[in-house]
Amino acid sequence: ESMDEFEKQIQKIYGDDDASVQRRINKAKVDMELAPLFRNVVTNSDAQKAVAQIKEVVLEEMKKRQ
Repeated sequence: ESMDEFEKQIQKIYGDDDASVQRRINKAKVDMELAPLFRNVVTNSDAQKAVAQIKEVVLEEMKKRQ
């Protein structure tokens, strides 16, 4: 997602609390900067897809450790 779209979603969720909006936006920016350091990155734009991705990653990691 674009940062603009993300900010709109956060405004909708936390619209009455500017401090919460700003904290969440700042955290998202840090998360996006750090994402390349991780093997797996899950985008939560669709909850069902995100859950499926997480399950897949966990199962793959479990197979590696057996």
